[in-house]
Amino acid sequence: MKKYFAFNTSIFNSNNQRMKGFKIKKFITLGCFSLALSTPAFASQETSNITSYIVAGLINLDSNDATFKPHNYFISLGLDLNENFAAEFQYSGSYKKSTVNYDITTTLGTGTATQSSSLKTLGIYAVYRSGGDLYAKAKVGYLEETYNNNYDFKISHSKSSTSDSGLAGGIGAGYKFGQSRIELEYIAKSGPLDLRYLSLGYLLSF
Repeated sequence: MKKYFAFNTSIFNSNNQRMKGFKIKKFITLGCFSLALSTPAFASQETSNITSYIVAGLINLDSNDATFKPHNYFISLGLDLNENFAAEFQYSGSYKKSTVNYDITTTLGTGTATQSSSLKTLGIYAVYRSGGDLYAKAKVGYLEETYNNNYDFKISHSKSSTSDSGLAGGIGAGYKFGQSRIELEYIAKSGPLDLRYLSLGYLLSF
């Protein structure tokens, strides 16, 4: 585990400095792109049909690395452009870090080191929902993942942060009752940890 993160940190830290200046522009561009993808029938709809919504819930993370298991919550803000198409922005963060203990030997001596890891994500998506109270859902968009790691060994403390971004897609299902919905969703994106996200959320339109 330690070697894995050290390797990825060396790769991503060199890219992070170069990419920081482009992140805001990238999200604005992708936001406009998501709105464009989400509105094939929007020209024929009245503006009064646009409604906003908020979603909150929990995420179960699945990774090829069995030791990386932070517990995440998520919050999404969206616009229903009509009955079927929406644009959605999502943020998630760890409310409980993933912790791994391992034995190492350094100049400080031999002992147990602790690595705690958390994950933060930012995503923007074009969303499709089928009609009806019980419906299917599909989404595609851009997802940025940031891994934060803390290493503690005796009196030594260090931190590292790496990030990865790219295309993500998901499928799901939901049930609508009044102004509320319950949604179950699965999102996948390739990357350093090849993460998959299974989420359950409560949606409220306003």
